[in-house]
Amino acid sequence: MSSAGQNITYPTGSEGCRCIDTSAVLASLVERSCTTSDDQKGVLLAVDGPCVNYDYGSSSCLPHDIDNDPQCQAPESSNSTIPEYCSHSWCYVNAMECMATSKRVYRSLYFKANSGVDIVSFPFLF
Repeated sequence: MSSAGQNITYPTGSEGCRCIDTSAVLASLVERSCTTSDDQKGVLLAVDGPCVNYDYGSSSCLPHDIDNDPQCQAPESSNSTIPEYCSHSWCYVNAMECMATSKRVYRSLYFKANSGVDIVSFPFLF
């Protein structure tokens, strides 16, 4: 909280709930390694899903899905709309740090509870 009693938000999260760099965690998932469309090493978001850079969801609250999720890619000639979540900014955070605040965090559906990877995301909605 700021001295005025209002929440301060940052492009790197929110006061008391900062974005974290998960690049090393994503890079460690060798069974999901792939090559991105721009010839960079990456990680699969799902078995048949897109390959994303290791910095996906890291360090900044951005609409990470807009460029990475096929459902967020409406054909230019289509009148279809993309899902609302595509434009939501979010980032991975340290859940324990954020739980000390009143921020709502969500466990990643990508990382299963028994995978040894514990990453949660903070939705940063504008």
